[in-house]
Amino acid sequence: MHDPDVAGGLVRLEHVLDLIESSITEWRLVLFAGIARKESDLDVLALENDVRDSRNGLSFTPRSLALLAKEIDQIVDCELRGYASKEVQGAGAEPVVIVRAFDSSEWTVEADESKIRIQRNGILE
Repeated sequence: MHDPDVAGGLVRLEHVLDLIESSITEWRLVLFAGIARKESDLDVLALENDVRDSRNGLSFTPRSLALLAKEIDQIVDCELRGYASKEVQGAGAEPVVIVRAFDSSEWTVEADESKIRIQRNGILE
């Protein structure tokens, strides 16, 4: 996923999250390195350490992840796993969507299309 209309082709996490159907009830941030927006109070080093020290990733509601995404200027490296309510229960739960990013320009979204819909070209499929 690449946005040629954005300076340098950067795609922000908040834009990617907008493309994913809202049936996700929990997100887990399992890998993160990034840069906060200039006006943000986000302590990126603390977030990176918390993610690294977490066993199964840091847990976020869709709302809390959306708020975090607004604080991030650029993703250096990231992996998010999204779970629907029944998938979250129990150990070994499988995510219905995995979002990976490298340098805010290269994004992949893998989804179980039987359980979730992703917008493509502005259309929810």
